[in-house]
Amino acid sequence: MASHLSERASGVLLHPTSLPGGQLGSEAYRFVDWLAAEFAGVEIERDYDPSLPELIGDREQLIQALLNIARNAAQAGAKSIVFRTRAVRQITILRQRFKLALELQVVDDGPGVPEEIQDRIFSPLVSGREGGSGLGLSLAQTFIQYHQGVIEFESRPGRTTFRILLPIT
Repeated sequence: MASHLSERASGVLLHPTSLPGGQLGSEAYRFVDWLAAEFAGVEIERDYDPSLPELIGDREQLIQALLNIARNAAQAGAKSIVFRTRAVRQITILRQRFKLALELQVVDDGPGVPEEIQDRIFSPLVSGREGGSGLGLSLAQTFIQYHQGVIEFESRPGRTTFRILLPIT
């Protein structure tokens, strides 16, 4: 099973607002519902921790990052996608220690990320799908980095987990 970690980039939050951490996934409900309608055969499961504290961030960027990951899974043939939020305590993100971070997971049961592109999956124009633009995960990584966060994944056939860690300060 491969595990990959993105690197930090500098950027700006276009519309920073206070987001209920436990509801960030639920903020994406209407978009997740749209995703489910677009890919009618995909079962969407929501597993959100409502006790998470507020997070300062750009709602649209974070939702877009989650949707890019989920859309890739659906387009690759996943039949089930799980959106999960959890708190992670005492964690180091990009060489900086935080007392608390929000963990967002997007887990799918698709064919997995092809091994030959796993080390460059976040690079622009890299796609494992015929006709794919290769921009979705690159943009997701950029948006997460704007929030001083990190995105990583583990993939094997039948289970891919994208894990986003965002510091709560």
